[in-house]
Amino acid sequence: MIRVQLNTREWDVFNRQMTDIARYPEKYRIFSTLANMLLKTWWAETFRKEGARRGHQAWQALSPDYAAWKMGQGKAKRILQLSGDLLGSVETQESGLDYLVWGTQKFYAEYHQEGAGRLPVREMIFITAEDISEMEEFVSNFIENELRI
Repeated sequence: MIRVQLNTREWDVFNRQMTDIARYPEKYRIFSTLANMLLKTWWAETFRKEGARRGHQAWQALSPDYAAWKMGQGKAKRILQLSGDLLGSVETQESGLDYLVWGTQKFYAEYHQEGAGRLPVREMIFITAEDISEMEEFVSNFIENELRI
């Protein structure tokens, strides 16, 4: 299992905005659903771009032997996409007013995330500065459009 925590305690404006959203439980549920969709979009883009999302380093290419094996099995040519289970597994695991924890329960994900033995590091879950800006804009837009504050 791997998890990334986005902690916003240092972001005064963001925290005030989240407090505003939390005053309306139904709106908070809608917000949480939409935020989870945004995270899944980042995850899918990371897989589509094989790690090279928003300036992040691309994943190391498959070894020639493994790439040949995958081709011979008729499997996807893309890195980290043998069955599609990992790609479909990201989810928000915990959230609060000033934090969000998301990741995957797939036990083998951490071996790819951190590298192990002959497996190179292939970070799947990461947060970029652009992601943080997008999340801040998302929260502001949600408040403006849904709460009319």
